[in-house]
Amino acid sequence: MAAAAGIVETRRGGVTRRVLSTPLRTSTILLGVALGRLAIALVQGAVIVLAGVVLFRIDWGDPVAVAALLVAFALVSTGAALLVATLARTPEQTLAVTPPLGIAMGMLGGCMWPLSIVGAPMRVLGHVFPHAWAMDAFVAIVGRHAGVGAISRQLLVLAGFAAVLLVLATARLRRVLLSGAAA
Repeated sequence: MAAAAGIVETRRGGVTRRVLSTPLRTSTILLGVALGRLAIALVQGAVIVLAGVVLFRIDWGDPVAVAALLVAFALVSTGAALLVATLARTPEQTLAVTPPLGIAMGMLGGCMWPLSIVGAPMRVLGHVFPHAWAMDAFVAIVGRHAGVGAISRQLLVLAGFAAVLLVLATARLRRVLLSGAAA
């Protein structure tokens, strides 16, 4: 999510205006911005998985299931980063808001303690956030050696989060970029 600061800075620095003055279509520019954020998220996920294997000898389980989960969550984080970038006016705003927001969603989503130890209302609340669905899938993959089929529900929910976030972010980003070009 902190990558959103780069998008805000690009807009503030006038880079967006210059890019929009080229013959590229707005949709091509939006795709480029989104793919850049997606690449960052995928690399981050891959580094975490590889570091777990090399440094801690973690057996992540089915590599296809792990890859599918990483892609699904990377798409969610891409949509979230793009949406935050359209809401913030300064890079400092994104850097002030996104870490506490990410930590809170991670805590509620079971990244810091298993949701199995909390009451039913907290489990329901946790599943309002994509983190809980990703954690459920990771627990199934690592703990029960689940494959893609066994985590298909979690992957579909994450795909839904990603779709909603990406649609909202793309619509807002298009509007923000085009209004910034006119300024």
